[in-house]
Amino acid sequence: MTESSLKQNRVVYFDLLRIAAIYAVVVIHIVSQLWYEAGVTSFDWIVSTAYNSASRWAAPVFVMISGALFLSRDKIDYKVFYRKNVLRLAVALVFWSAVYALARFLLDDHSVKALIMNFAIGEYHIWFIKMMLGVYIALPIIKKLSEDERVLRFTIAVIFTVSSVFSQAVTFLPISEENAEKVFGDFTDVLSFSVYIGYFLLGYYFSKTDIKKNIRVMLYACGAASVVIIFAVTAFMSASRNEVYKLFIEYENIFVAISACAVFVFAKYSKLPEKLSDSKKNTIFKLSKYTFGAYLVHVGVLIVLDKFAALNVNSYTPLLSVPLNSLLVLLISMLASLVLNKIPIVKKYIV
Repeated sequence: MTESSLKQNRVVYFDLLRIAAIYAVVVIHIVSQLWYEAGVTSFDWIVSTAYNSASRWAAPVFVMISGALFLSRDKIDYKVFYRKNVLRLAVALVFWSAVYALARFLLDDHSVKALIMNFAIGEYHIWFIKMMLGVYIALPIIKKLSEDERVLRFTIAVIFTVSSVFSQAVTFLPISEENAEKVFGDFTDVLSFSVYIGYFLLGYYFSKTDIKKNIRVMLYACGAASVVIIFAVTAFMSASRNEVYKLFIEYENIFVAISACAVFVFAKYSKLPEKLSDSKKNTIFKLSKYTFGAYLVHVGVLIVLDKFAALNVNSYTPLLSVPLNSLLVLLISMLASLVLNKIPIVKKYIV
């Protein structure tokens, strides 16, 4: 397939979602520079929590786009899929884990033990590659679940009902989040992975299902309300416990899922793609191509700016530093991704 025909077959709202989502991811990671350090009742922490709450949809939407793309195929050649898509993710995982581990070794901890541990664990954003690798490996099973609409709906309902009930129940337990993770560790890991399968299925479901306008309006309202709830509960519980309370910002939380669904559906029914000229669609297509590489390198950009330019979220008020620093980091990351995509072997396996 030529590049011109590929562009014609692309879904423009997927490209727009990718660009919006990578910016939201950078916002989340900019916020993390102060989120665990500032006092939970301070103005800076409240502002950063607001930005954080409004951006939690980003990672789920990336997964939903992948689900919509892969599950919409009538037939998948799994040999080609594993050789191309899974191998690419596996190579990227090893390569970027090594890059960030070496960077930490040179800049922070010079011990060999730390180097090995950082490589094994990966930088904090590498979790996404590990998760998607697991989802891709499970694709034959997920594809079967998606082929019958009743099974599809039932699977989605079960995954998010169990996740919602569990996460809300843990909220009211008289134990800390750390102890809750110890008690429910294995179950939480299984539940967490199943939720991403749920997002994968949701993306396919919403991409192929026509949703009536009144339902869409209700979903948008629920999405906005969910962001408010995420913010309010996180702020209230953190202040009550005098420590950062994370349960409502986790991707397994039902309110995060609702906000992600609202963003996805809003993009699907947006009139913007229809108003765009071919040249603008071509620009969006090109920008979208560089989002995966930008995701992989943006944490490195954050580290470099912080270490060598003393530029971070604390450089000035978070009201401005979060959106503006995020934009700067994204621009640098997209440029880096563009350069890396010019190198054939890097483009094929690394970004």
